[in-house]
Amino acid sequence: MLGSNQMQRSNCSFQVTRTYSNQKSFTQQYAGVYFTRLSLLRPRVLETCKREWGHLNVEYKSKLIDIEQGQSCYLIGTLFVDRKLKPNIISDITRDQWEQKPADQDKYISDADEFVVEDESGRCVVVGQLLQDVVLCTGMIVGFLGSEDQSGHFNVLDVCFPSAEPQSPLEPKDCWIALVSGLEFGVPDLKCQLLLDYLTGESGSDQDQQLVKQIVRVIICGESLAPSQAKFVKNRFGTDELEYEPTAMDHLDQFISVLASNVDVDLLPGKQDLTSHLMPQTPVNHGMFQKSCLYSSFHSVYNPHMCQMDTLSLILTSGQTVDTIYKYCVSTDRLDMAEATLKACHLAPVAPDLLWSYPYKDEDPFIIDERPHVYVIGNQPQFETRLVSWDHGQTKIVLLPKFSQTKQIVLLHTGTLETKVVQF
Repeated sequence: MLGSNQMQRSNCSFQVTRTYSNQKSFTQQYAGVYFTRLSLLRPRVLETCKREWGHLNVEYKSKLIDIEQGQSCYLIGTLFVDRKLKPNIISDITRDQWEQKPADQDKYISDADEFVVEDESGRCVVVGQLLQDVVLCTGMIVGFLGSEDQSGHFNVLDVCFPSAEPQSPLEPKDCWIALVSGLEFGVPDLKCQLLLDYLTGESGSDQDQQLVKQIVRVIICGESLAPSQAKFVKNRFGTDELEYEPTAMDHLDQFISVLASNVDVDLLPGKQDLTSHLMPQTPVNHGMFQKSCLYSSFHSVYNPHMCQMDTLSLILTSGQTVDTIYKYCVSTDRLDMAEATLKACHLAPVAPDLLWSYPYKDEDPFIIDERPHVYVIGNQPQFETRLVSWDHGQTKIVLLPKFSQTKQIVLLHTGTLETKVVQF
């Protein structure tokens, strides 16, 4: 059924550049997450503000309570976007059992929404057309230039984001990475077998096989299992218990084991996979992969996944952040949303308010110190890419489509950042 012939492939050094602490506690409040984020990113936002607005002769207000009406100034704080239509767990609990639950919406946007910036001293409502023109979301640490009007609102004229460290230079190397997401193993799919044959060099033209030889790593960006079809059954004591169907996991294990016998494989978890839903998602336990775990080339990794291949730096996610921002943002351009997280130097600004995460106290593992050469977001509706230039370098953003829906994977060149879509 599955091929196992090995081929001689190119070599490429690899290292994980960020790990996450396993010592997690839920005893502290989530408010500490925002205070920590503000204290870590405020100096970097201030650096950008001074560079962009230093020539304007406007004063920096280190505390929101010091803002004076009619005086031009700039301030720095945590942004909160009050979406009035956002689902509320308290309302769900208190709703009468006979009252119908509101239907899920594609976007939770209304004309009554408010933008609020806050720091340790207080909060202030911010207004202005710029807030609609720029992709902004809850949890971003930003600097606003403007003045307070008679109603007490701060009229925004410009916005600044945190600075980042200079990007390391990229040295060209003739290698490729295969990127795939949304395999959704469950129902047998011939396309997955065709994908496996292609990546192991057992199908395709001579030109295809020469290209496959240069693939040094396959990265699976989440959603590897189909939505759960589990059901409750009566056990021998007469109580309900969840019946687990291992077939999908067995198919995934078999797929990865053959792949790992040919090339290094990184597996990120997704929201449907068998691991914690809290960000950062912990790796799927190796015990779930009875065959794949025998290969040292198989790596079950965190989501988000930060790594470096030779001089190429990458950040890969399974897509939950962009999917969440999409629901609470006026824009419909997912590339803009991905770029906004890079500008904000934060992979998951909407966590923990809109996206579940651990209540970190003295750290924020989602902060980006150096913007990567490549930023991959998995499980998106379609393939899209954009090259974004910074003061010190550039980033290739790749929106990776679901394989189960599009039958597409993406090949990325580690030297030129060129991308190729392979259709099955």
